Amino acid sequence: MCFGTIEDANQFYQNYAKRVGFVTKIRFTRRVGKNKVPKNQMITCNRKGKRKSRVSPIEKTNPRTNCNCPARISIRLNKEGLWIILKVCLDHSHLCDPEMAKLLTRNREMSMHMCRVIERNDEAGVRPSKSYQVLVGEAGGFSKINLMEKDVKNYLSRKLRNVTQC
Repeated sequence: MCFGTIEDANQFYQNYAKRVGFVTKIRFTRRVGKNKVPKNQMITCNRKGKRKSRVSPIEKTNPRTNCNCPARISIRLNKEGLWIILKVCLDHSHLCDPEMAKLLTRNREMSMHMCRVIERNDEAGVRPSKSYQVLVGEAGGFSKINLMEKDVKNYLSRKLRNVTQC
């Protein structure tokens, strides 16, 4: 496959990852020349690699689950200026759930309408958990909304921080 830009190739693999049920991570980008033009890039599953921690996994309350996943693609800029896929590995060393993919961090998104509802409810004194329930009701259930209650709370705290900095 060929892509016009490196962003198109990244977007293609991210869309594939969302359908399959995992999140991508740019592992490295090799740049050359004086102006540091990218020449090749490796995009992997975000569970690639092994975490080293001083705290034992038994003591952790929320342990990371990096499991040295081999899934990845390698892309390279050819002489015609197109990005081509060199290597593809689609095997994962962990389970991928397409139904839960929308709740993975990179796939969660908040529309402008959702932001407005949260802001209006906050001004009216409605708690974030109730604002989340309103959004779930508008969407038609938990399975049809692609954000979590934590995202509502984070949005409000981020908004409050921006107001206090000004």
